[in-house]
Amino acid sequence: MAEYDSSHIEVLKWNEAIQKRPGMYFQECFDEKNLNSLPIEAACHAFDEVIEGQCTEIKILIGSEWFEVRYNVGMPLDEAEDGTVAAECMLTRLYACSNFKKNLKVGDEFCTVGLATINAVSIEAELVTIENGQIFEVLFSKGLVVERKEIEPIAFEDLTQMRFWLNFALFEGLSFSYDGVVSKVNALPNELKSLIKVERANNAFKQTARSERRLK
Repeated sequence: MAEYDSSHIEVLKWNEAIQKRPGMYFQECFDEKNLNSLPIEAACHAFDEVIEGQCTEIKILIGSEWFEVRYNVGMPLDEAEDGTVAAECMLTRLYACSNFKKNLKVGDEFCTVGLATINAVSIEAELVTIENGQIFEVLFSKGLVVERKEIEPIAFEDLTQMRFWLNFALFEGLSFSYDGVVSKVNALPNELKSLIKVERANNAFKQTARSERRLK
């Protein structure tokens, strides 16, 4: 038997641990043999704000290689304990989005994976959020920040827009579909599903064709 010592210990960053063993974090996806639950999981902050009476519309766009969640409430832009903007922290700290929930049942029922976990298995992700007249934009790659714009004022209503390009190679051929996501939405409680609109996206949009700011 080969000897085992400290040289065999591999220290992984938080996102690398998820990428190396996605089955540990996305058990539902592997059990169901699809990724249809992920757009629902990515709307966990929106669900929290629905219960608070703040969020009144949620849109999920489904592309062939990406999905987007958009809703009419901003993420918090105050500083987290480590000095990171709270919205960024929610996508870069494991289960941090659950810790920011105002309603524990949302964390228990709809935040089983977490935004940071989804971000970690995405080749690329984007966040645009506006809260109280301030906009914050971040671009991620495999869960890590690659570009961040300073918070600045903007005359625009509150919103959050997140887009994820998943790394399908980590999921052994699993994918999501419009019909599959609609089925997941229809299984939600009435107070949530009545506010959600699922649309097929224009798949002509390519990963490399990002505009500086897409606020529609």
